[in-house]
Amino acid sequence: MRICTFDALWMVSHEEKRGRALEFDERTTVIRGANETGKSALMKSLYYCLGAEPPRLSSRWKTARARILLRFRVDGTVWYMLRAGGRFGLFDGGGDLRGTYASVTTELAPALAQLFDFSVTLVNKENERQTPTPAYMFLPFYVDQDGGWSSNFSSFTHLQQFRAWRRELVDYMVGVYPGEYYSLDWKIRQLEDDQVEPRSKLDALDALRADLGHKFREPDFDVEIGAFATAVDELLARCAELKDWEEKYRDRLQQLEGERLLLKAQLEIVRRVKSELTADFEYSTFELPDGGIACPICGQEYSNSFEERFSIARDEHRCLDLMLEVSEELTSKEREMLQLRTSLGRAVSEYEGIHELLVQKQGDVTLSQLIRKAGRKEVFADLKEQRDALQMTLGQIAADTAKARERKRSLTRAGTEKRELVEADYRERMKQYLQALNVDNLPEERWTSIEAQIEESGSSLPRAALAYTVAMAHLVHMYGDATYFPLVIDSPRQQDQDEPNYRRVLEFLRDRLPDGTQLVLGLVNDLGVDFGGRVIEMTEKNYALSQQQYKPVAGYTAAFEHQLSL
Repeated sequence: MRICTFDALWMVSHEEKRGRALEFDERTTVIRGANETGKSALMKSLYYCLGAEPPRLSSRWKTARARILLRFRVDGTVWYMLRAGGRFGLFDGGGDLRGTYASVTTELAPALAQLFDFSVTLVNKENERQTPTPAYMFLPFYVDQDGGWSSNFSSFTHLQQFRAWRRELVDYMVGVYPGEYYSLDWKIRQLEDDQVEPRSKLDALDALRADLGHKFREPDFDVEIGAFATAVDELLARCAELKDWEEKYRDRLQQLEGERLLLKAQLEIVRRVKSELTADFEYSTFELPDGGIACPICGQEYSNSFEERFSIARDEHRCLDLMLEVSEELTSKEREMLQLRTSLGRAVSEYEGIHELLVQKQGDVTLSQLIRKAGRKEVFADLKEQRDALQMTLGQIAADTAKARERKRSLTRAGTEKRELVEADYRERMKQYLQALNVDNLPEERWTSIEAQIEESGSSLPRAALAYTVAMAHLVHMYGDATYFPLVIDSPRQQDQDEPNYRRVLEFLRDRLPDGTQLVLGLVNDLGVDFGGRVIEMTEKNYALSQQQYKPVAGYTAAFEHQLSL
C-alpha cells in the first residue's frame, strides 16, 4: 500500500490579484473560520486540484479562476500538481514538468492511476472496463459539506459514468480483490472477444472447403509432379526452339519473297527485250534482199550482210543468257522458300510431338491431369494451412482463457475468505463507532453490508456517515492495496448537532483514526478540543484568498504556470 500526504497548497487568482499559501502538518491541520470566510473553498481545492469535482463551487470562486498548485508526497517522493481551469500539469520534486493533461477521463486518470498504483477498472456505460476517474480514488477519504454528510460516497460529482461501481470499488479498496482480479475479468472478456474473428474465419473456411470438396472431388490417384519434371523441361525447351525458328523462318521468307518478286520483274523486262530483238532478226533475214537496203528517209543504202545479222543475233543471245540467269536465280529462291516451308512443317510436327508429350500418361494419369490436380492440391493445401493457423490461434486463446479463468477462480476463493474477515471487522467497528457517536436508532440492515449506502434522517445521519467513513479508513489501511490518502473532512457540525454530540464527533476524529492518518479538518468551532498539529485561521469575509499573499504566491507559482502554458 502506498501512502500519500499533502505538504502545501498555493492558490492564485490573477483576476482578483489575490493568493493563498498553506502548509499542512503531517498529522492534523485544522482550517478554522466562521461561515463565508472561504475555508470550504480551500478544502474543496485539495482533491479538486487532483481532478475530482466537488458537488458545488461558489460563483465567486469560479469568477476568481484561481490556479491551484499542490505539493504532495507518494511514499516520501515529492510531486506537484498544477490545475489551471481544465488543464493539469504534473511536476516532479525538482519542479520539472512530467506531463500535461487536458482530459480528466482519458489523460489524467491513467496518469494518476499509475502514480498512485490504482489498478482497479470499472464498467462504463458502453459495458467496457476502464480506468476510473480520480474521484473514485479519493471517495473514501473526502467528506464534503455540500454532499458528503447526507450519504456516504457522495462528495464528488460525475460518478454516473460507471455502472454498479460501489461493490467493486469497495472490494478493491479494502483488499478483498486485488487489481489483478479486475484486470483478469477484463482480460477474459477480451479473450472471448478475440475468439469471434478467427472463429468466424474458421467457419467460413470450413464451408469453403466443403463446397470445393463437393465441386472438385479429389482424384483417386496421387502422382508426384517430380515424375514429370523431365517431360516438363523438354516441353519448355522445345517451345523455346520453336519460337526461335518461327521468327527466323518468318524473316527469311519475307526476304526471299521480296527477292523473288524483284527477279520476276527483271525476267519480264528481259523477255520483252528479247522478243523485240527476235522480230528484228527475222525481218532482216527473210524479208530484205542480200545486196543492200535503202534508207527511206535519207536514201542512203546499207548492206544486209551476215555480220550485221549476227550482231543482232548476238544481242538476242545475250538477252537469252540473261533470261536463263534470272530464271535460275528465281528458281533457286523458290527452292529455298520451299525448303523453309518444309522446315516450318517439320516445326509443326515437332509441336505435335510436344503435344503428345503433354498428354503422355504414366499409368492412367496424363501430365495435364496432373497439373490440374496439382492446382487443386495447392488450393486445398493453402486452405488447410490457413485452417491450421486459425486453430492454433483459437487454441492459444482457449489456453490463455482457461489460465485466466483458473487464476480468477483462485483469487475469487481467496477473496471470499478475505471478505468474510473484512466484513466481520467492519461490522464490529460499525457497532463500536455508532455507539461512540450516539447513533442508537439506525437499523442494522442499513449498514451491515460493507458497501452499504448509509441512509438516516435528522442529526443521526451525519454521525452515522462519519462512523462509516472512519470504519472504511481503517479497513483500507489494514487490508487494502490501494493508496491511502489524507482524510479531508469539511464542517462536521451538520443537521444542527447539539453540543454533546458535536463534541463526540470532534473527539472521535481526534482519537479513532488509523495510525499515521493525515487529517485536514474544516471547522467553525472546535469546542476547545485540541487536535495538535497546525491551525489555519480564516478571517476575511467572502474571500479565501488574500491580497497580501498575491505577489509571493504568484512569484512561486509562475515557473509552474509558465511550463504548463508552453
